[in-house]
Amino acid sequence: MDPSAWTAWTTSTTPQFSVADLRCWARLLDVHDGDTIAVAAEVLPGHTYQLRIRLAGIDAPEMSRVNVLAEDARRRLVGLLAPTVQVNTTAHMTRGEMQRALQADVNLVFIKCMQMDKYGRVLAHVARGPDEEHVQDILLREGHARAYDGGTR
Repeated sequence: MDPSAWTAWTTSTTPQFSVADLRCWARLLDVHDGDTIAVAAEVLPGHTYQLRIRLAGIDAPEMSRVNVLAEDARRRLVGLLAPTVQVNTTAHMTRGEMQRALQADVNLVFIKCMQMDKYGRVLAHVARGPDEEHVQDILLREGHARAYDGGTR
């Protein structure tokens, strides 16, 4: 490739890639905890990528070896986004078990992407459909999460 073809591209003339304002259907791939999921989304026509999504505006308990509240929040999020998936209600599901359970069926969610968070995840509003209530609002109302603006917890 001729290097001179690249001379027009500078920091001021080259747009940054962003998924901000992306609104689309996505396949649910993983539920890490009560506020973080992974989806497969068509980011550009014909180009599907895995996005790690942090539910905007909430903070749910972190997963640890023994954290009943975190397990409950994760199970509730699965129930909201993938109601046909059977989750173990008495024992911890490993990441692999959760991914296999979710990938046994196609569970579609609607994402409304915003900016990236400080850990490189896409902040987004997530629902079962474009006109449905955001799952983070339900988790807040039911006490599975607390309001969070991205600052110090």
